[in-house]
Amino acid sequence: MVIARVTFPGPDQGGRQTPPCSGYHPQVALGNEYTSCVLDSLDGEAVFAFGRAHRVSLRLLFRERHPDAFVVGRSLRFYEGSHLVGSGVVLEIT
Repeated sequence: MVIARVTFPGPDQGGRQTPPCSGYHPQVALGNEYTSCVLDSLDGEAVFAFGRAHRVSLRLLFRERHPDAFVVGRSLRFYEGSHLVGSGVVLEIT
């Protein structure tokens, strides 16, 4: 499991119009590639508030294609299409 700290900017900062919920499926940038992932709250939050750091588990939907995609300290960028909707950092890999 990949544990990350993720922040979602609000619409006033160019982010989503509505806050994402636990179980959110954005694309994550892996160098020049993008792949689907799932972000689940590790703190029991149903909705991720804008502008606040959230501790999440991050699961790639196609992990076999990117077995070594994450290392502790790696910066993360999340997208909906070409629209940047969140960023974060890998905290732990278990």
